[in-house]
Amino acid sequence: MAPRLLTLSARCRAIDAAVVCPCCLKGSLKEEVRREAARAGGDAVVAQHYPLLMHKLADLVREEGADGGVQKKGTDGGGLEEGADADGGGGVMSVSLSWDAEMLSPKNGFVRAIKVRGGSRAAA
Repeated sequence: MAPRLLTLSARCRAIDAAVVCPCCLKGSLKEEVRREAARAGGDAVVAQHYPLLMHKLADLVREEGADGGVQKKGTDGGGLEEGADADGGGGVMSVSLSWDAEMLSPKNGFVRAIKVRGGSRAAA
């Protein structure tokens, strides 16, 4: 669910910020994270999954924000997706990662995404 929420926040002009605390690996992202962790090797491959997941989600936010969040409908490029508008849809995203050592769960990371509009962060 975290990738979908982060993609939505990047593409939808009405959303200024999003914070997620991902708890699990699923789908194609799961396989990508597992492959990268295995390539990195070491004794603690499973322990590497969560930090890799966090960085993959941050990369997703950066990629979604890089194109302004605009997705064209249809193959002819006509019309904007709902939530986007003519001045670039969502906007560039500022993203940060943090971990909370006070949480009991080992999955204690947060991905924070904030829209940057006109050179400044959106009021969140």
